[in-house]
Amino acid sequence: MNSIGIAEWEFPFSLNDELTMKNANAAERFILDNWDKLMESYSDMDKAAKIYFSEILEGCKNVITVDCGWAGSGNIFLEQIVNKKWGIECGFTGVLAGSNSYNQYDSDFSETFLLDKKLQVYCFSSAINRDKYMAHMPSANHNIYFELLFSAPQPSFREFALNGDGYELIFDDEAENEMYIREIQKGETDFINEYVRNFDKYPYMRNISGSDAYSPFMDAMKNSKKYIDKVFSECMFDETTNGKKVRIK
Repeated sequence: MNSIGIAEWEFPFSLNDELTMKNANAAERFILDNWDKLMESYSDMDKAAKIYFSEILEGCKNVITVDCGWAGSGNIFLEQIVNKKWGIECGFTGVLAGSNSYNQYDSDFSETFLLDKKLQVYCFSSAINRDKYMAHMPSANHNIYFELLFSAPQPSFREFALNGDGYELIFDDEAENEMYIREIQKGETDFINEYVRNFDKYPYMRNISGSDAYSPFMDAMKNSKKYIDKVFSECMFDETTNGKKVRIK
């Protein structure tokens, strides 16, 4: 709320409350009743973001966005903003490691985008590798653990801001789990380098299926006491994107 300047507004709920089905209606009513006021609060951020994307998309006809998952909403919403709100003509294709799994209440959120290829999935979706699609469990923190494998060791991006006639990118003050992330990614790059070196003369060995790529992760999930609890026991994560960091375990 601080990032868009509305922390001092009067809310019909506590900002410390977790969003649940019990208070979701009150939150929805508040947003709809204050829609124009909210948009005004975002106006400077919107202007700064438009400057940023206008520069990097100049001359582009199609771009690819890459994410771990899960609904592909980042790519979907970005395309809407760029094309319809800002009037910048550019196609977008979102590449995801995995889609929303069967075990999420909104598992079908992205189905139409998967069908028309606006979203492309590598590891699993309702159409490919359905055993992985059925086994992936967000309620068991599978999403969080998967994202930690590919998190940046730098502070997270928070918002766009105007800076004179230009823009400024605002980041969090610190990166959570930096030590763990750097250690994990060193292991990943060591493995990749060794794999490429051993199969240098056999380029077809780089054609790794999404099912094979995901299988080691699922094996680790099945043996969480042996792997996950040890690796991630001290990690912090902001699952709700509200700025409140909590220990995963």
